[in-house]
Amino acid sequence: RHLASRSAQSGWLNLADDVARWLEFDELRGAAHADSGSQMALPVTLENGTVLGVVYVEAAEKNAFDAAAQTVWVGLTLALAEPLRQLAGEDEAQEDGHG
Repeated sequence: RHLASRSAQSGWLNLADDVARWLEFDELRGAAHADSGSQMALPVTLENGTVLGVVYVEAAEKNAFDAAAQTVWVGLTLALAEPLRQLAGEDEAQEDGHG
């Protein structure tokens, strides 16, 4: 289980403030997660909800992504949406649900 795959499938931001606890409850799996205290996965989406990609970040400390940090990362995902739409070949008619 990985936060990025959850965000890719759901289109929702996923935040693990305490990775050790998520591992303990089997919400995350894998030794690769043991080195991080916090993780966040933010989907890059079109207006219609189509997920184009995911921005995934880790921090060594717990509770690393407060509201201010989340706002900055959400801003990045919004800025990435248009370039990724163009790279993916998604036209605006498809985005509006008319294609």
